Amino acid sequence: MYCYWVKCTIGDIIIDHGTLSPGGYNGNISEKAGALTCVGGDATAHLSFTPSTIALSNGTDSILIFDESRNETLVISLIDNMPKSFTVVSTLSGTPAETGQFQGSSTIVLSID
Repeated sequence: MYCYWVKCTIGDIIIDHGTLSPGGYNGNISEKAGALTCVGGDATAHLSFTPSTIALSNGTDSILIFDESRNETLVISLIDNMPKSFTVVSTLSGTPAETGQFQGSSTIVLSID
């Protein structure tokens, strides 16, 4: 039996909902593609968000899911050094307390089998 290391990387994923009217805010959906690459061997990756519901700076929320699973978790089978794409979907919830820019952040947690 031998042991080897697998190194996996995901780039930053920045979702921009753009300029929204007050009536078009609640339920607005925006998505962004990401890619996961592992080197050093084949792997099964388990992805999740922390948190999956983001409290935004304007008093509303963004609810995150992976498009492929329609859920806040995703399992991807990877071949050594072959990028695999996935899509993050953000759905806005609530009515902003004020107009202007808003922001929030979440982390994708990655565990490898």
